[in-house]
Amino acid sequence: MESFTRWLMSLPKAMFVTIVLAVGIIVIVLSNPPENICDAQVAEFKTSTASILALNPKDKFQTHTKFQKWFAECRSTKDPGGCFSLFQGVRQVLRQQETVSPRCFDQLGSVSSFSHVIWHTTDLMAKLAWGKQPPVSGADKTGFLDAADLSLYCRLQQVAINVYGQAKWQAFLEPYFTALPGAEKLSRDDAWSRMLFSVNCSTYY
Repeated sequence: MESFTRWLMSLPKAMFVTIVLAVGIIVIVLSNPPENICDAQVAEFKTSTASILALNPKDKFQTHTKFQKWFAECRSTKDPGGCFSLFQGVRQVLRQQETVSPRCFDQLGSVSSFSHVIWHTTDLMAKLAWGKQPPVSGADKTGFLDAADLSLYCRLQQVAINVYGQAKWQAFLEPYFTALPGAEKLSRDDAWSRMLFSVNCSTYY
């Protein structure tokens, strides 16, 4: 170490200054790595959806996010009026998702609040459409959901597949064949034909 110090001190002043600056820059970069494009895009997504998906740090009395409140209201009322705010809020979140590059989907998918919106809203819509017993037929599988709501469902399906992959989407669907009320009494094909998941989304894009 002492010999290295003597070597440094023997260098021309200009070279010594250059080496010191270079080392300083390396230390700064390693301790504060620059943001890549995905860091920036996901950070912007979080910021732009914070009013819906995050608690307000300035409001010490807030215990639930807007999404959580809207979700609970929709699940409780099970009607268009009670679900209106939730569906509108989810549409806002999906619009912000469109600003994230597909190459950043892995990073976006790891954001728990985003994942919660995609999977929980899809689950709720499927259960609302099904109801307390199997729909009479495939023609009744959408329940009270109108065309705008079905467009939202189809968008959620598309985002789920794009961000999390087809395999995870298929794994997500499997439990519904036994979990939905009365579905276990139907053949697999019959149950599927009455589920919201079997909607032809090409009609609603």
